[in-house]
Amino acid sequence: MLSSQPKPQMAMSTAEIMEQLGLYAAKGERLPWFEVPFDEGCDKAIDATFFYIDASPLCPDCYQKTLPTCHKCNEKITEQVLKALGSDYHPTCFTCEECKRGLSGVPFNVDNDNKPYCTNCFIEKFAPRCDVCSKPIIAKEGEKEATRYLALGKSFHPECFKCEDCSTVLSADGGDAGCYPLNDRMLCKGCHLKKLKEQKEKQSS
Repeated sequence: MLSSQPKPQMAMSTAEIMEQLGLYAAKGERLPWFEVPFDEGCDKAIDATFFYIDASPLCPDCYQKTLPTCHKCNEKITEQVLKALGSDYHPTCFTCEECKRGLSGVPFNVDNDNKPYCTNCFIEKFAPRCDVCSKPIIAKEGEKEATRYLALGKSFHPECFKCEDCSTVLSADGGDAGCYPLNDRMLCKGCHLKKLKEQKEKQSS
């Protein structure tokens, strides 16, 4: 969430008030009443610049104490403050941990340490990779979730989940089209039975 800090306002300085009183006195006119803002926090009359916080005037020094500190650079935030992940940031300081691209107003992801990443960097760094094509396994356009097949401790895209002998695409549902591993190799049912038969023939010869 992006919000702005209060803008400074100007009070008449003591010198300006005295000048105005002098002009009225020179004309022989009744002296007016000049209201001077008063900071109750430090018990000081405010000379020139002041800020209104919760309808109370603050001098610049007291105002500085109310400002949030940026979680990234540890500097006071004097203009726009970006609230994200339970902390305050300058909009320019809220960036991707990997590519340093600004994340203000754009979708982002966080890791287990609550560090922000742009979508592309998060995918490259954390998405599981297919053991066949080495590309990240992510949701296709228009889909909310990615489909990942797991076999022999490895991850696969559905289209890469194939028999290592005949390249038939295997099904995750089992049955005749399912995966039948043998000797740490993914095989279709037909190739699995063929390999078993070959092994038995070698053992009997």
